[in-house]
Amino acid sequence: MERLNTFLTKHLWLQIVLSIRCASAVILLISPGNSARAVLLRVAVMSVVGVLMLVILRCKEKRAASGSTAVTSRPRQTTGFALFVGWLIVNGNLQNRRLQRTRQAGSVCRDS
Repeated sequence: MERLNTFLTKHLWLQIVLSIRCASAVILLISPGNSARAVLLRVAVMSVVGVLMLVILRCKEKRAASGSTAVTSRPRQTTGFALFVGWLIVNGNLQNRRLQRTRQAGSVCRDS
């Protein structure tokens, strides 16, 4: 396990790719109707957006704190947190769409 941790620490890109693939697999298990390509693309885009948002926030906090970091201290932690936030956004959107479809189906049943 230590060798794997060391390898992933040295190769941050692999950690990001594995995180995106795992998040895509979880989403595909939850909602199997979507195509794998669409899910992978959506997770990747949301992860990039999450990283960008966190980097912007981190820069603002650095400026406000006169150079010291307030959110996280290392790029690996920042990236991991951003991927998690991206996954939360994607999963939240998926759950909202599911809830809306359920509500619409319920109102159609009551009307007929």
